[in-house]
Amino acid sequence: MENPTQKLSLRQRFFNWRTLRRTLLGLIGLVTLVFLLQAEENWRGRRAWLNYKHAQEAKGERFDRERLIPAKVPDDQNFAMTPFLAPLFDFIPGTQMARDTNAEAKIRDFGGEFLNKVETNTQAAEIMEMMRSFGPIMAELETASRRPFSRFNLSYEGTNVGFNIILPHLSVMKKLCQLFRYRASAELALGQKENALRDIGVMLRLVGSIKNEPFIISQAVRLADLHIAMVPLQKGLETHAWSDAELQTLQMLLGQTDFITDANTALYGERDFLGNSLFERLKTAKSDWELLREMQSPETESNGLESFLGHALSYLAPRGWDNFEQLNYNRLFASVMQPFNPITQQISPSESHKATEAMLKEFSNHPFLHHCVISSMLFPAIERFGQKVAIGQDALNMALIVCALERHRLAQGQYPDTLEALTPRFIQKLPHDVINGEPFIYHVQSDGNFLLYSVGWNETDDGGTVVTMKDSKIHTQDMLQGDWVWGKGRWGH
Repeated sequence: MENPTQKLSLRQRFFNWRTLRRTLLGLIGLVTLVFLLQAEENWRGRRAWLNYKHAQEAKGERFDRERLIPAKVPDDQNFAMTPFLAPLFDFIPGTQMARDTNAEAKIRDFGGEFLNKVETNTQAAEIMEMMRSFGPIMAELETASRRPFSRFNLSYEGTNVGFNIILPHLSVMKKLCQLFRYRASAELALGQKENALRDIGVMLRLVGSIKNEPFIISQAVRLADLHIAMVPLQKGLETHAWSDAELQTLQMLLGQTDFITDANTALYGERDFLGNSLFERLKTAKSDWELLREMQSPETESNGLESFLGHALSYLAPRGWDNFEQLNYNRLFASVMQPFNPITQQISPSESHKATEAMLKEFSNHPFLHHCVISSMLFPAIERFGQKVAIGQDALNMALIVCALERHRLAQGQYPDTLEALTPRFIQKLPHDVINGEPFIYHVQSDGNFLLYSVGWNETDDGGTVVTMKDSKIHTQDMLQGDWVWGKGRWGH
């Protein structure tokens, strides 16, 4: 039988005022310790970030987003404000909702049915007939392409622009390039070389119409559009379609594009519009958890335990950790941007891979303890982007050289023995291979034609060998291996 005296002593032992007082003092001490630790971490984090930021600013670095926003231009001088394209960004004030949804739908649907029907073996005359109804709009775009500026009026204002901004024009630009490509190719086949040259000029204007947008996705679409434009351009050069004057026009149009400089600006835009704007919001948000979930997938509901743990960690974690995360994000971004050199017009594959591997190593090595959790969520595939930029710029550079080679052939009846023979009469300055900064490799072959190529992403001269991807049914070129050869392979695919 239980002893009442013993039961009473247990109650007295654990539920007396002395025990309660000690427990209360312990809790107060714990709360005070947590508060002091948070205050200390907040101070350390803020101090570390500001010291890093000030040190970078002393070297000429800037972190404000305003410097990246393209300057506004008059509507009548703005290609993007031609009547066909203007409704894309004619929003209801204070929103990103189209004022005229019918006009927006018309733009989105333009040419879609044709692109779904046309096939690679469709005859040129049939293509021209299928595209007859597009004539007025394409003529409007050709006229507008002569305007000196192009600025789509994106909603650059707001603290969350990097995540919520809409870019409806990007798919439209690609579709328009495809339409002009089909028509230019058909015109070449029908001997209408002047019309084909005009349409290629419009395509290159479309490529340049979004050059000032500080977003990686915009630059990626430009690169895709370039490869679309290269199809008829390359065909015209292979078939000797153009005169010396027309080739000079092509050189002028091609020489206006600098993908490396524009890509460098886009990387800063990715850092400041996306990354740094997020960190600034995290520092003032009630819950990091809710904000990060909103950025990733706002429609997805988390389960109860996940939500509880996420909120608990958000409230307990010092705000200073957000500063440490921001510091590491910017530090890592600086390292992966180093292979892009707009001054020397080079992109180093080996340096790019080295920086990416170092970054991934940091992400995998206790990211929570090293304050790299958010960075691992935000970082784009910069090495892959760099490869696309290098391919695009080398394609442009080789096209410039081939125009000069064709002009030499027209004047001298044959291609020169060396590329140096092209300057200064046929080209003012020879562009180099962006991979290594060296001249492109050039040989005149026994049949009188030439071989022109870049050493490619593996930085090795493989003798002009094009490597196809394994298990590829359409012989897609492996752009990581072999050389990038003019006239061979599937550039940009």
